[in-house]
Amino acid sequence: GTIVREVIGLYRSKEVAITMDIEEGICIEADKDIFTRILNNIVLNAIQSVQNNEAEIAVKLVSKSGKAILFIKDNGRGIPEELKDKIFLNYFSTKSTGSGIGLALAKKGIENAGGNIWFESNHDEGTTFFISMPLHSN
Repeated sequence: GTIVREVIGLYRSKEVAITMDIEEGICIEADKDIFTRILNNIVLNAIQSVQNNEAEIAVKLVSKSGKAILFIKDNGRGIPEELKDKIFLNYFSTKSTGSGIGLALAKKGIENAGGNIWFESNHDEGTTFFISMPLHSN
């Protein structure tokens, strides 16, 4: 939970409203650097997807059935139907800048750590990314 709080906190600003609901004591098995990069990528994408109003990002972290589940929800324009199956492909990007390797690498990093990443998106309502990771077993 600490990494999530640290990374997400960096994006709080006048233009970005962030709410966090983080269950205490959640520890996951993941490479801190990779996980930090993945979080940065998703939050940046979320902020950039909001066009006409203040970006609202809601972050929730809970544990369920031996896994940590992270939700990152935005109020952006959503992912168009025809692009949904391309989001995790290498070099795919809806932005004119950037390499487009972000989410493909994120998916690989998360899956290598035994986790999953997926999303739900509605046009003009926003997108929620879900990351499920195995809990750290003491």
